[in-house]
Amino acid sequence: MPKKRIGIVGQHNDADVQELKTEIEDRGGEARIIDLSLFPSVVRATISDGEVVFDGMNLLDFDGFYLRRLASVWNLPLKRFTKDEWIAYYERFNDYMDTVRAIHSFKLSMIRVLCERKFVINPYRAWGYHHLKLHQFCVLKQNGFKIPPFISGNNYFDLETFLGQREAVQKPVVTGPVRMADAGTLESSRTTLRQRPTVYQEFIPGASIRAFVLGEECIVACELPRKKWGVDASESLEFMKRIDIPRELEKELVRAAKTFGMIFSGIDLQKDESSGEYYFLECNSAPYFRPYDAQVDAGIGGRLADFLLERS
Repeated sequence: MPKKRIGIVGQHNDADVQELKTEIEDRGGEARIIDLSLFPSVVRATISDGEVVFDGMNLLDFDGFYLRRLASVWNLPLKRFTKDEWIAYYERFNDYMDTVRAIHSFKLSMIRVLCERKFVINPYRAWGYHHLKLHQFCVLKQNGFKIPPFISGNNYFDLETFLGQREAVQKPVVTGPVRMADAGTLESSRTTLRQRPTVYQEFIPGASIRAFVLGEECIVACELPRKKWGVDASESLEFMKRIDIPRELEKELVRAAKTFGMIFSGIDLQKDESSGEYYFLECNSAPYFRPYDAQVDAGIGGRLADFLLERS
């Protein structure tokens, strides 16, 4: 029987990508990394009515894919320009944006074609929720999941009212650290509200939990203790510990992942220390799993490899 061929869409230096590749190969499969960040400067790619070729590989010959990172959503330069450099660069800015749009469209078209024709974890429609936290809050609430009250936007007075009624945290609209918030936090960011919106959510004292769902099952849950000076659990992953959670909660975790069309998901929860209730915070469509495998022997990479090889 020929080897199953699995494409891992992500970057070569990503620890998750490397672990999954090893796990697939240890099980007799073939794993190839499809690093979209290398297109078009390093690798060549073409899309036609019968082929999707990337770096000499016809991706339609693969059996399945794991979508870790597209590397194409915000492709603006990371460098911080000086004023003189920016003035010089400005003359070419519109041309650069045209280039970014073309590259972005090509990559997303490639992924959409693969999702329509092959088995992909997670399909593009689910992956897109990674950048839509506010939409997630609304969908979770609409589908009966318990979430902390939240508000997002740039209306200072509405934000002020919200903060005056509860203890809260400030969150990024897309990605970044989570911090405790109060009226002083809002006041210090007053000028930036004219540039970008923010998110405030009610603070739930208690344990932060990350649970991983794969298919019809919750495969592991870990508690992520927070640092004393903040509430961003991701900054203290070295202190994680594996925990047991109620069976009914496991069912709800699977239902939450399915709500967003996710086959594989890392779901963030907060357990209220006084009531014992679990609050849903977010479903991640391409969650880091290497730290959990390394620190608590969660076995997520192996389970994901098995699932891909069985279902592709």
